[in-house]
Amino acid sequence: LKDTDVILAKMGAVVDREIIDATPNLKFITIPSTGFSSIDIAHAREKNITVSNIGGYSTESVAEFFFAVLFAQVRELERARQQATNEDYSYDKFMGTDLCGKTLGVVGAGRIGSRIIEIGLGLGMNVIYSSRSSKSELDTKGAVKKELDEVLSQSDVVTLGLALNSETEGMISKEKIALLKKGCICSSPNRRSRSCYGKS
Repeated sequence: LKDTDVILAKMGAVVDREIIDATPNLKFITIPSTGFSSIDIAHAREKNITVSNIGGYSTESVAEFFFAVLFAQVRELERARQQATNEDYSYDKFMGTDLCGKTLGVVGAGRIGSRIIEIGLGLGMNVIYSSRSSKSELDTKGAVKKELDEVLSQSDVVTLGLALNSETEGMISKEKIALLKKGCICSSPNRRSRSCYGKS
């Protein structure tokens, strides 16, 4: 790395203090993903190294995937598929749940969270969200900003879409999980957001 000017890090690759210090000519680090928690941003900044990602490239894909998994869950599609594979086409054992009218709680209203909010509103869901900043464009569409504890305790479905950093790591603690309704469906469409759940 001693003669390297630019690092292109694959998704999941770690570019930590040790690697940055081993690269004296380094001027630029880029990663082809939305999340960049695997890069020591603070240390790069101290050394005047530019770091870039490609925020927004997967917004639609991740938001749609979240709803694909949600529909599969509430409609028990895997169990239905298995039953049909066994040539059992009865439907009396299936009592699907409508998402329309249910409350969707979105923790983190960045690009992906905002798109999930828009799709949820389009399905007729009541949408509440927590965010560090107000999102007037979401509020005018019908979403309601609330504190994290309110989002967790009032939602039928909760999705976590936060960047992993020192502020968010482990923020969903055992106590926060205890606030959830019985039967609440929780999802974290971004694999790095899962680290926001505490180990307890």
